Amino acid sequence: MTSTERILTITLNPALDKTINLPLLAPGEVNRAQSIRVDPGGKGINVSRALALWGGDTLAAGLLGKENSRLLINRLEKLSIPTSFVEVDGETRTNLKMVETESNRVTDLNEPGFTVSDQDLKHLKRQYVEWLEQASWVILSGSLPPGTPTDWYRDLIQEARSRDKQVVLDSSGEALRKGIEAAPTVVKPNREELEDFLGRPIQGDEDLLKAARAWLYQGVEWVVVSLGADGAWFVTMDGIYRTYPPRVSEAHPVGAGDAMVAGLVWGLYHEMPPANIARWATASGVHAASKPGTQFGNHAEVNRWMEQVTLKRWD
Repeated sequence: MTSTERILTITLNPALDKTINLPLLAPGEVNRAQSIRVDPGGKGINVSRALALWGGDTLAAGLLGKENSRLLINRLEKLSIPTSFVEVDGETRTNLKMVETESNRVTDLNEPGFTVSDQDLKHLKRQYVEWLEQASWVILSGSLPPGTPTDWYRDLIQEARSRDKQVVLDSSGEALRKGIEAAPTVVKPNREELEDFLGRPIQGDEDLLKAARAWLYQGVEWVVVSLGADGAWFVTMDGIYRTYPPRVSEAHPVGAGDAMVAGLVWGLYHEMPPANIARWATASGVHAASKPGTQFGNHAEVNRWMEQVTLKRWD
């Protein structure tokens, strides 16, 4: 793998993910934690973490709040993940995940993150062009921090596509809507994000597939619609696949979608058959969902889950 073949992940609104386990969350009362886990977070960073476990040459890049940037960078360095971030005024946010062990219910409390300036974005754009020189794949993932135009992902996709890079977009709302206009290689919404895009509930499988195919006609090559514990749809011009994962006894959904993106890119990067890509991506997500916090599986662990994933070709 040469330096121009890296998988570049861009995280514009990173976080420190703090997972707190407690028996039952009692609002308005003092709650005592059973255990606490802190992981470097943000959707693109999570993708890099999973890829690194599989031996992938990945660069985690994007924006960081300079006031506590070393906290996140140090954690990534301990995982042997190369980083290159533009530091901006303010703090990198902390996201709290409160897991009730008696019911497995998860309550998220996500901070908005730092606010970026026009100067920050100009600096980021200059760095982005340099990062692209090292990469063959680009992952644009997660929310946009305050101060960022909603068409920013569209601009980054256009920049990458003009240099013949493959691009994955995993976002929501207006960032997704405008990003689609630049025809990324892969788009991975979940069902709720697709419904938000459509402005209405999805009425069954055929309705979902019709919406996914519409993106294919706009130039997207893979549309992956994740369904949480129910698996995912993988929609391409060459075929449609539906995966059904095994059930996990205690589901921890934080990071599972990011693990699926990592598995998808890994399969495409290594030119796996489409059916294997779908199963590997699903298995990657299942493993992450089976672990507390944001933890990702190595090759052997994902392979074990992959053997339990059922796949059906949809004609």
